[in-house]
Amino acid sequence: MLLLGLLAGLLGVCGAQVAEVFVFHSNNYNEAAGDYKLWDWSKVTTVAVWKDRLLEEPDIVPFARARGAKVVLGGFGMNAEHFSNASARAAYVGAVVNLTSAFRLDGFNVDIEGNAPEHRDAVTALTCDLKAALGPASMLTFDLGAAPKSEIDRYDFAGLGVCLDYIVPMIYDMVGGWPELSPGPNSPLGAVRTCVEEYSELGIPPSRLILGFPWYGYDFPCAAGTPAGSGGACVMAQPPPPFLQLEAGYGTVLDTWERRGASVAGAGVSWDNTSSTPWFEYAATDGSIHQCWYDDPRSLALKYAAAAEHSARGVAFWTGDSFHRANGTKSAGAARDMWAVVPTPARP
Repeated sequence: MLLLGLLAGLLGVCGAQVAEVFVFHSNNYNEAAGDYKLWDWSKVTTVAVWKDRLLEEPDIVPFARARGAKVVLGGFGMNAEHFSNASARAAYVGAVVNLTSAFRLDGFNVDIEGNAPEHRDAVTALTCDLKAALGPASMLTFDLGAAPKSEIDRYDFAGLGVCLDYIVPMIYDMVGGWPELSPGPNSPLGAVRTCVEEYSELGIPPSRLILGFPWYGYDFPCAAGTPAGSGGACVMAQPPPPFLQLEAGYGTVLDTWERRGASVAGAGVSWDNTSSTPWFEYAATDGSIHQCWYDDPRSLALKYAAAAEHSARGVAFWTGDSFHRANGTKSAGAARDMWAVVPTPARP
């Protein structure tokens, strides 16, 4: 707890303050109902509720509103095959407007990842159609990559910027694409500066960026024959499991450490100085060696401070539910630890 106090103090001492704390709420790492009540709502300005989660937990809308937070719809996608079909785009926009109106939501979060170059202009048109239909009072955000200059053939960042309120760069999943995954940091600290600089070069100022960070990590199975205690010498087992099966919410990471952390003699939680990331090694029940790279309050406090240092509009995290553990009391403790280092937004 002393360390958490020092980390929380670091944010205040360094003047780390943001205007927006944007929280994703989905089923990815936790399907338990009501865990959002464990959040520190004094720090939440906006929650993006995935469509399925919204239908399961509609009470989150009045709960968030009563605590001064906006609620926007997310996780409501469109088949990429229809991006270039104007009629299909219009029908999709209508469905978004109807759902946001039905729940009296404050906006919409677009999540179109891995867009194909041939749909570049159509995605821009779709985004602008959404803004026009939702109206100027609605908040429209778009989850985009942390290295935009590598995706200018897929997204028209300048065109999107005209119609969006904010962009949410996803500064995570930086372990390579499946199946060429490389065990290592999910979200290196240095990526914050690079991300902000690249968006600025493309005409998107930091004041339009809500930087997204992970409340999860990756549990990498090392190749057969990897000796225990090999440290960084972990080559990904081939063929690797499906990408999403490797992801582990922060609570799951803690449970794994608690169950298997002593399975490798002399092993402990290590710190990668290059990326400012914690990781540990463990032996699974079948004897195979795994490396788990993740983010914790210490690493996230550094990222939040970097976001403020680079004048970003705010911070976001995927997801606010990732602290969930097998034990409810431990879930509450993990939630407190993660929220302790989240910066308090400067509200108007």
